[in-house]
Amino acid sequence: MNYQVNVKQDPNLIYAWFTGAEIVGNPYAELCYEGIYTVAGAPSNIAGLYIPGAIVKNAADGIDYVNSGTTDSPNFTAIGGGSGILTTKVSLSSAQILNLGSVPVTLVASPGVGKFIQILSVTGRMNFGTVAYDTSTHLQVFTGALAGISFTDQNLLGSRFTINYAFNGPANVNTDEDVPVQIQVELANPATGDGTLDIYVTYKIITL
Repeated sequence: MNYQVNVKQDPNLIYAWFTGAEIVGNPYAELCYEGIYTVAGAPSNIAGLYIPGAIVKNAADGIDYVNSGTTDSPNFTAIGGGSGILTTKVSLSSAQILNLGSVPVTLVASPGVGKFIQILSVTGRMNFGTVAYDTSTHLQVFTGALAGISFTDQNLLGSRFTINYAFNGPANVNTDEDVPVQIQVELANPATGDGTLDIYVTYKIITL
């Protein structure tokens, strides 16, 4: 299987991951102007949309897929030559933190039907401002409902200096299909505080 690659020699090959009269039978059909086409979720195996070797990126999780089938019968499989381990960073403002007991923040979007997110680790960086957070500073990272709490922390928000800290976990293993990873504080909103928070989640997308 030859993957599509980035080339710009022939303007007629723009968007050549799609089929068309100018592409079918073209000996250069596996070349395209932009080597990776991004879609909102995982690519679907719909006939007639992608040529063999087409590479498509899932914008939700950053995973690249290649069509190892044919145009009439596409079959997308994840590629990358690695373990499939991903890391994402989400920065929370003070306003978000002060409302974190009422409005959870999404760290990793839902992966799509037939998939679930396996959280491997969670690390946080508390960027201290001038006032530490007080009351309801117990952070919880969860998937789906609260029954899916996987990682917890009781130190970051109450810190009076900038600190990096690894969350405790997994306290629970939740394998619910097609649910996001979110963070909240336990019980209620924090009463005070003005720092910001960076959360790093390392995870894998598991296909059922």
